[in-house]
Amino acid sequence: MEIIDHLANERILKIIDRYEIDSRFFDQFLVARFNSTYLHLIPKKIYFDQKIIVHTAGVPLFKARQSEPKIMTNAASYFSGYVNNHVLKINEEQVKKYVLGQEIPNPHTQDFKTGFILIEFKEKIIGSALLRRREGKDYLESQWPKQYRNIQF
Repeated sequence: MEIIDHLANERILKIIDRYEIDSRFFDQFLVARFNSTYLHLIPKKIYFDQKIIVHTAGVPLFKARQSEPKIMTNAASYFSGYVNNHVLKINEEQVKKYVLGQEIPNPHTQDFKTGFILIEFKEKIIGSALLRRREGKDYLESQWPKQYRNIQF
């Protein structure tokens, strides 16, 4: 396991900058690499507990080799209360489309840069979406995991 300095890693700094993540978040979590595929978020309490031998822990933050990192759905929820930018609050009708993997047309995202944004529902971050602009309109492409898109409403 390798502990990653979040202030020295270019991809983590992109995430911190894009979402304006409050620095207090990293008072509670470390970023570590267990293999070459993912960087993981690990609660510091787990890492510093000398009784636990850590081979893998926490949740994947993003794929280690992505140049434009997309926060993994499970990790996104950890950022609730710590992000200040590129977070879209969606309503009940939109959340149904989101979890079914459907595109959400015309979200209120005029102040957002295109690319990955975080999705908030009922004051909790539930995942991410890809914001695209086509023909002067904004569209959100759900990044909800495909294996969980079979929800019945």
